[in-house]
Amino acid sequence: MHQSTPCCVGGYCNSNAQYCMPILCEAANSYSPTSCWNTAHCVKSNVAFSSPSSFAQIANYNGNPADAAFVSQFEPSNAKVSNGELQMTLVKQNSGAGFGATVIGTRAFQYGTVTAVMRSGCASGGVVSSFIIRNEKVGDEIDFEFVGADKATVQTNYYWHNQLDYTKMIKSP
Repeated sequence: MHQSTPCCVGGYCNSNAQYCMPILCEAANSYSPTSCWNTAHCVKSNVAFSSPSSFAQIANYNGNPADAAFVSQFEPSNAKVSNGELQMTLVKQNSGAGFGATVIGTRAFQYGTVTAVMRSGCASGGVVSSFIIRNEKVGDEIDFEFVGADKATVQTNYYWHNQLDYTKMIKSP
């Protein structure tokens, strides 16, 4: 680690959003405890994917949540905004495995109401389309998932302190 590449994730260091975003950056493994970008707190918002400030590729994100409410977590990105919608695709790799898209918010929040309109475009077994609200610091999570070929049923579950417990799952037609 070096001052020119201050933010580290999984043993690799750089100065861009893939390494410096608070949800991704490992402060204890970085150049200094203050190398990671600060967590932007939530503000009342309504994100419409017709706005240029709604989404950015992570390689283009500068750390200012006013410039993008959501970013694609991986490169290459399989997420884009088209016709006022966020489109996330699953791409078949040479190995035959699929590589999907993960989009993360640029602000943290403690409480509130979150509404999302989504649909699963895949009817193949083994493919999960999900909307997850997660606190990485303490491991709390709320899941909404379309699992496999059943595009008409959503499964919900919640966890806290990274303790996976599948007994709380509820199916909703």
